[in-house]
This record gives sequence, structure tokens and C-alpha cells, in this order.
Amino acid sequence: MKHPIRTPREFVSNIVVVDSQPQDYETLIARASDWSYQFQVFTSGSQAMQASLALFDGLWLINTRLSDMSGIELLLLIRERDPNATIFLVGDAYQHEEEIAARSVGPTAYVCKPPHSSWISSLRPEVRAGPSVHPSIESVARGQLQAPNLNEVTPVP
Repeated sequence: MKHPIRTPREFVSNIVVVDSQPQDYETLIARASDWSYQFQVFTSGSQAMQASLALFDGLWLINTRLSDMSGIELLLLIRERDPNATIFLVGDAYQHEEEIAARSVGPTAYVCKPPHSSWISSLRPEVRAGPSVHPSIESVARGQLQAPNLNEVTPVP
């Protein structure tokens, strides 16, 4: 069953990270906290489901490989509660097969570590992290994904 690309809600102020390696998100959390985001971090899918609200108006960053279930399984459980949830599936490293499997269930985006501030800044047009080699969510949703010119990219601190 093919799912359409979902576009994020207009405003995200809360972020849930579900990953067995939460230390990978320390820099992202520090950067996003400067922008007044609230974070919840869980190391398993079952922890996240027990603590989550039925409808959560925020961003889910879910690792594709959790200790107790796959990220795809967790995405499907969340979609049962909230079909419009903004969910990024996060791979530890890029794998083509994993991206195909992840995109087949309709996440808002499939991204790979290391976490990058553009994942969040792309959801709030008034907050920009600066130039990035990562595509914006808007460009992915509109099907306008283009390769960046790496000669013009300035590193983000």
C-alpha cells in the first residue's frame, strides 16, 4: 500500500526522540532548546507509547531500529492514534533498502544520523539554522528535491 508524503503541521513546539542511543541527539537538543522546544526522550517504543498522549501536536524522531520494535511498527501505532502526526524515521546510517521500507509506510520524512538542526528549523519558517546540505521538508513535500551545490554550503556551528 503506497502512502502519500505527509506535510508537517504548521507549528511544532514539542519533540519526542525515540532512540536507544539518546546521546546522539545531545547537540540537536541543545540547539533546539535555544529555540524554546520541549523534548522528551525515550529509549524504547513501548516507553514512548505509554507516555504519549493520544494526540500529540509535535515532532516524533523515531529510530528505525529500537530495542523492542522497529521504528516502522512504532510509526504505525502512532498513526492509529493520530493519522496526521509529524514523524521522521531516523536511520543510524543510510541504507537504501531501509529508506524504501521506511517511506513505504508514509513518514513525514526519512533522515539519517547525525541529527541536524535543519530537521527542526525546516518546520518553523521563522527559524533558520543557516545553509545546509540536508533538504528542507518543504522541498521534499513538493517533490522539488535537488542536489545541493556543496561549494556554496557554509557549515552551521
